[in-house]
Amino acid sequence: MILLASTLLVLTAGPAPPFRTDGSLEPQDAVRRAALATWTTFAEVWERSAGKPPRKSEDAIHLTRGTGLAPGRNGASRPGLVEVRQTHEWRLDEATRTPLAHELVHQFLWSACPEASDDRLFHEAFAVALSGELAAWTADAYLSLPAAMKVLGSGASLDGASARQALARVITEDTPPGERLPRFVSRRLSRCGGAWEPVTLVELGSSVTARAFTSSFVVLSRHSGEVLVHEGDIDRPVPYGSTLKPFLVGAVRGATPVLPVGSGTEWACGDALPPQMNVEQALLRSCNGYFLEWARRVPALPALGAYGPVLQALGLARVPSGAAEAIGLTATLSLSPLRLAEAYRVLALDRPDVMRVLMRNSREGTLSGLGLELSKVAIKTGTVRDGALRPALGLIVGVDAEVVMVMTRAGATPRQFAAEFSRRVSQLPRGGSAATRVQVLGLLPPEVISLRCPRVGVVVTAAGPALMGAGEGLLNSLADRGPVLCLGAPFFLRVPGPFEGERAYAGSFEKSTPPPRGEEPGVPEGARRAREGSAFIFTTTRLAYVAGVLAAEDAAVTGPTRKALAKVILHNAAEPRHSGRPLCDTTHCQAFRGTVTSQAEERSAVEELPLGYPGWLPFARGGVEPWRAVRQRADVQRVLKASPVHLRFEPGHAVFDRAEVTAEGTYLLPVTVGCEVLRNPLKLPSCPDRATDEGATLVFEGHGEGHGLGLDVERAKASRWDEEEILERAYGKR
Repeated sequence: MILLASTLLVLTAGPAPPFRTDGSLEPQDAVRRAALATWTTFAEVWERSAGKPPRKSEDAIHLTRGTGLAPGRNGASRPGLVEVRQTHEWRLDEATRTPLAHELVHQFLWSACPEASDDRLFHEAFAVALSGELAAWTADAYLSLPAAMKVLGSGASLDGASARQALARVITEDTPPGERLPRFVSRRLSRCGGAWEPVTLVELGSSVTARAFTSSFVVLSRHSGEVLVHEGDIDRPVPYGSTLKPFLVGAVRGATPVLPVGSGTEWACGDALPPQMNVEQALLRSCNGYFLEWARRVPALPALGAYGPVLQALGLARVPSGAAEAIGLTATLSLSPLRLAEAYRVLALDRPDVMRVLMRNSREGTLSGLGLELSKVAIKTGTVRDGALRPALGLIVGVDAEVVMVMTRAGATPRQFAAEFSRRVSQLPRGGSAATRVQVLGLLPPEVISLRCPRVGVVVTAAGPALMGAGEGLLNSLADRGPVLCLGAPFFLRVPGPFEGERAYAGSFEKSTPPPRGEEPGVPEGARRAREGSAFIFTTTRLAYVAGVLAAEDAAVTGPTRKALAKVILHNAAEPRHSGRPLCDTTHCQAFRGTVTSQAEERSAVEELPLGYPGWLPFARGGVEPWRAVRQRADVQRVLKASPVHLRFEPGHAVFDRAEVTAEGTYLLPVTVGCEVLRNPLKLPSCPDRATDEGATLVFEGHGEGHGLGLDVERAKASRWDEEEILERAYGKR
């Protein structure tokens, strides 16, 4: 090559050599800047992978237009010279920039690793990975990994389109998230400067299959988000296989297509394929061909719609760039089993119709014919395969009414460990995992309640899930949009008032305005609002609810009394107090001020048989501590709606005489009311033992705390009774 006299020399700092241009590639300054930036990137990637900077080249590299390149070739090089095709004059577009970068890789490797000069696979893999052309080679029709290995082993020129596409497929499969170089390339960098053995196809294939997958099992509560079972490394990202296919379906809010069944390995999804396939059949059969064809017709489909940002917030490095990534045919993206379970928690709430389809899996889908008792579990399977189509990792995701389960097994297909999965599902403790719904925060103005989610907050709107956003938000405005979840942590609510501060709520919130009760003369406003209920419904587990009530009612109770009280709280959770609506969180029902860590007594209580008593079971702190309280007669008259005469008390009731004036004279009529009618409005510690009339005032005397009915907690704590005797003394024999 003869260089023109107008050659310009660019002196560069750092690892880059000087670049010369001869005026045939224009604009020359842009070409040299692009060459310098590209070389600098190569050096940075090299140093990150090799742990040391590359050797610097002092020899100039000449950049020129390739006028004699063979058809289909956009670049060529030999040491010290790069030729690239420039189709558009004075434009350094991608058609010129990409082959320039590709050929500069060869120049870089001849300088940094001369031992590998004759290793075409190493050179071409490095060039395809770093030149910016990788996405273009993988954007066309899907190429399976075995097919790619077959092309590379056929002897086809590595400069040809088919070989470049095959090499790109292997590179994407073997490149860790966040890295630029595939493993089989980065491992070789340490050999530079010593003896070199060329990369072989055997090495290439074994690199792709050598992932260190491990087995794991995680069970997540659908209602509280708590991790109930964890085995293995549940937070380590792994390729997700086909388990994101339901999210592709869930992201589409309208009609889904019926597609003609094609041929080829991607349509090999079960026996007796129909001539046409709908989305339900495709989900149950996990049919790759259907999803690839659907994405070809709807290019935006692989981005996962509203689920894309949620999955990214949970740890997905980016939204899939194509259908093959979205459905796990290329194992380039990963998600941990725990985060996958959290994502399914959102999907199950947002798209119960998709869950209903997946509940047919054990009868009609990928796990059919195995005789498994999984008809109440929505199931999606996934398999990650190596270059020889051997299973590298199997996944089963199961969702039932209470939990989300993800099981992974290294080196196995889902059908091989489905029986184990079914057995583990049947062995899960269920007493405390069922949903409990509570009307919460009804005594507070809705506009003062703020909440924050320290991990991933999601609002399930009519248009799909949406991220809650960083920082605190108002519960009222968030719940107006739909149910609100906090993935990976409980919510923390900030409330004003006597219990001001942050409270933990492990569960979800939704809005459901209660019907108004209307005026209730003589009933204080706080009591009226407590009876009316709340617009906010909080859903958590039975166990979390029982532990939360115990913490609010008497956090210090222990032993048999704690277990007995836990059983009473659990019994009451199923008793109506609000005409078809859930229990409230005030003393009108059972006090509840958020969720806490459960203790052994309540964990044992929720797994045992129900108590069997009819109706609501009252309990109170009780005790024997005496008290005395003075109240104005006018306040007592207002509460009782009469001027009481001979006010006295019986267990659970207040009894007094009311003067009735008639034509024949004045009569005293006996009246009996529940003691709570008097105690709550007058804020008396418990149902009094006696009342003394002192004219303008009444003096009440009593002992203990609470309404005095049912289980006396302080008395039980002071006794040596076991759990059964505590319950029998409070409510009688069962």
